[in-house]
Amino acid sequence: MPSLVFISADLLGFSAVDVAARQAGTKLVTIRDWQDLAAQMPPDTARVIVDLDTPGLDIAGVVRTVRDIAPAAEIIGYGPHVKTALLAAAEQAGCQVISRGQFHANLGALAVVPAS
Repeated sequence: MPSLVFISADLLGFSAVDVAARQAGTKLVTIRDWQDLAAQMPPDTARVIVDLDTPGLDIAGVVRTVRDIAPAAEIIGYGPHVKTALLAAAEQAGCQVISRGQFHANLGALAVVPAS
């Protein structure tokens, strides 16, 4: 079963993603500090969801690490729609970018990872 990796420092976000992943039957790995990504990310990861508001986040570093471990994994970054520079930087780094509202509205679908 492919994994979903969620990177965030938001405990409420962890809870919401955990519930959605359980309902989808998805294996979930949660990471609070992006620098732990290389050590904790399974090679079968199919999707990585990144809270772009995570303190100290280096989105380019996240993308490089994901590509090294699971080159085909989908990387989705989300953040407040008003932080246009943050969203643009994530898109430039190689993420699919959605707003925080889109993330919450589509969490059930995002928790269903594509088969590897």
